[in-house]
Amino acid sequence: MGMLRDATEATLERWIRTRTPPRTRIRLGQRQIFIIPNRYGMGLLLLVLLLFVMGTNYQNNLVLALAFWLVALFVLSIHLTYLNLSGLQLQAGHSASGFVGAPMQHAVHLHSQRPRYGLLVSGDEQPERWLDELAAQEHVQLSVQTTPQQRGLQPAPRLRVETRFPFGWITAWTYWLPDQQGIAWPVPVDHGAQRTATEDPEAQQTTAWRNDPEALDDVREYSPGDPQRRILWRHYARRGVLAVKAPPPAGGETRHLDSRQVVDLDRESGLQQLCWWVLECDAAGTDWSLRLPDYWLPPGRGEHQRLQGLDALALSGSAPAHRSGKKKEAAT
Repeated sequence: MGMLRDATEATLERWIRTRTPPRTRIRLGQRQIFIIPNRYGMGLLLLVLLLFVMGTNYQNNLVLALAFWLVALFVLSIHLTYLNLSGLQLQAGHSASGFVGAPMQHAVHLHSQRPRYGLLVSGDEQPERWLDELAAQEHVQLSVQTTPQQRGLQPAPRLRVETRFPFGWITAWTYWLPDQQGIAWPVPVDHGAQRTATEDPEAQQTTAWRNDPEALDDVREYSPGDPQRRILWRHYARRGVLAVKAPPPAGGETRHLDSRQVVDLDRESGLQQLCWWVLECDAAGTDWSLRLPDYWLPPGRGEHQRLQGLDALALSGSAPAHRSGKKKEAAT
């Protein structure tokens, strides 16, 4: 029985996912709304059956009229309950980033062009949110929460929007999987690793600038006002894109964080140690750079630099399309 139940649940789950794929924005219609009588509706149908039997047995037209009237109300409630969800617009919002093991917030939006009543929003491991009334043209933002257990992209949870308005006999609901993701950063842990001496990336870039200006990592598109001597004409001849490079800034203390400094630790522990150093450098207000096997973050400081570094650590080893910042390109 257990295997049969698991197989049935898996089949039902696949069917629901095909009906409600991940979407950034959705307008509820016949394809997205599920509707069935609940236990109160089934109780009403049982009562109608008893009234019909009694009215037929005793030839009581008044009892039969009551049974037919309740059936009419039941059919009407099906349409009214469906219309209370139909046309409701759901839209994904912003997903915050955070550390593994800490709550992460995902914003979702509800918008309606006409009044709606008695909406219940719930989800996987989410507290229920009850909306007594959603006025016409009203915009409501809700926040749903997840707790990531591993670093990387953290999708928003699947939500269920339900209504039993107006009589409570019928339950209409929909599933929605918001197409939005936050980033779960590694937990900063000081494993006691010492930053070993590695080649200064800026020294490497200075040498590269002198030998081949197009070998630097920080190639950027040309902007009006850039000195003409910085234009990479060979880059333009090969790729048809006008680009410039600037030599690394001279002077100032810069801390260079490198994945080679944590080779004695396993992959995840090494990323945790680098995360610790990133926050340490940010708190000290010093310039710092970060080098990973597939990523290079030039020296800098401030909130933007910190977020770029944490995102790079969280997505280390993921698909390049999910990365931000500068990637090292293979030489051609």
